[in-house]
Amino acid sequence: MDIYLNDNHDFALDGQDLRITTTQEDVKQQLAIRLQFLLEEWFLDNTKGLPYVQEFFKGQSDINNIYEKIRLEIINTV
Repeated sequence: MDIYLNDNHDFALDGQDLRITTTQEDVKQQLAIRLQFLLEEWFLDNTKGLPYVQEFFKGQSDINNIYEKIRLEIINTV
């Protein structure tokens, strides 16, 4: 369980309390956050995230390598 983030990535309220995710929402939210996370973005662990800038957006990127890194990120989320 986690704090629910709305479509704008803001905390959502349930009355005056923070809304908590259901199991299904939790998996969906964790996956969305992990797939949006850039490599070297987080100062506490710059090995986390996907290498969008470093690899994916380069002119001659290997599509199979991109798919594999995204697939592994998805598998490691659940």
